Amino acid sequence: MANTGIDRDIRIKDAIWMFVERNFKRFGGLEKGEAEQFQFRPSSAGEQITGVALADALLLLIMPAVLVALAVGSFMRYDPR
Repeated sequence: MANTGIDRDIRIKDAIWMFVERNFKRFGGLEKGEAEQFQFRPSSAGEQITGVALADALLLLIMPAVLVALAVGSFMRYDPR
C-alpha cells in the first residue's frame, strides 16, 4: 500500500532494462548523439488502489468478520443456559 512492494520493483527494473536497450548503441559509441535521460513515472494513487491496496483492504474487512463469526459460533455452542 505504500508503493514499496514487488510491483514497484518489477516496474523500475523493466524501465531500466528498456532504457538500456534504447540507448545501448549510444553507450558503446556505435551511434552518435546523446543518450536520452532516464525517466521513471511512479504509479498513481488509482493504480496503487486497483493493484494491491484493494486486495489488502478486502482482506482487512473480511478476515475480522470471519473471525468474529467463528468466535460468536463458539460461544453460542457453549451457552450455559
